[in-house]
Order: sequence, then C-alpha cells, then structure tokens
Amino acid sequence: MDKIKDTATSHHFPEYECAEIHLATQFQNIVYDCLPSSLKDEIYAWLHKNCSDEKRLEQTDDQFIYKTRKKALGPFKRQIYSLPHNIKNKISSALEEEFSFLFEKLSLNDTRVFAERYVKPSRVERKKEDFL
Repeated sequence: MDKIKDTATSHHFPEYECAEIHLATQFQNIVYDCLPSSLKDEIYAWLHKNCSDEKRLEQTDDQFIYKTRKKALGPFKRQIYSLPHNIKNKISSALEEEFSFLFEKLSLNDTRVFAERYVKPSRVERKKEDFL
C-alpha cells in the first residue's frame, strides 16, 4: 500500500501550520487494497454499468475505476460490512497503522485535553438497519 509516509512532505504539515489535509483517498485505498478480488471485480463491473457516463475519452480503465470507486461504497456497504472477520481485521489494522502514523506526523498525539475542551458530543440513537 502506498502510504502518505512514503511522500517527502508529510512531516512538514505541522511546521507550515496546515489547517486541512484531504486524507479520505488514502483511507479508501487501504480498504480497497484489502478487499477480496471477487468483490472488487463485482464493484468494478457495477462502476462500468452505473458510472460509465463519467468516463472521459483520455482516461484509462484504471483511472476511471480509481476516480469513481468511491461511488460504490454505499451500494456495496452490506457486502463490505459482511466480510469475514479476518478481512475486516486486516482493514482495521491497516487503517489503525495509518492513523497512528498520521497522528504522529501531524503532531496530534496527546491532544485529548483539547478535544475534551472543545468537542461536545451528543448521543445519536441508531438502529442496526440504519447501517445496512
């Protein structure tokens, strides 16, 4: 998996007081890298069927998939949530490793006191069906 830590600039974010960093694509890469090939194939077929109008002439198939695959997470939520525990654990471990790395590089370690001071969580009641 290509990680942000592989880039030469990731350690400069705090130094330059960066206020916003878009990290969702990397987290999505981690999830897709861990999915079984059969599920990825099903997702990619769905993208070709349902998002083909978004494919530009100059795009390769890989570029099209990479650009549109975020649109498949909702329709395939049930299959992703129903993956065997060993695959979900692999995804969770890879995400946790990435988050730990980012928290260190972005100087976010030991910031709980700030979160407790400024974030006022509210309880939201949800049913299992809300997530399927």
